[in-house]
Amino acid sequence: MGFNKVYPPEEFDEAVTAYAKGIAGLSPGAVTVTKRQLYDDALHADEGRAVARSRELIGELMQAADYKEGLRALIEKRPPRFARPTAG
Repeated sequence: MGFNKVYPPEEFDEAVTAYAKGIAGLSPGAVTVTKRQLYDDALHADEGRAVARSRELIGELMQAADYKEGLRALIEKRPPRFARPTAG
């Protein structure tokens, strides 16, 4: 998933909407962790620390229910049903 293309003005809104829908279909927990890691580590830390932290976070995410649900959905050839985060 990437957004590294230049779009003509008449196609831009449709491309952005498709990209946003793709993000919305991902695990909310994984998206949250990714955003935090980009801000905390990638923008404010050295590269080595950011890579090490990324590995730690991936390990943590692989223990989460959403990871297991994603694998089950892939095996069962169905869309994943990720848990929605609770407020707090």
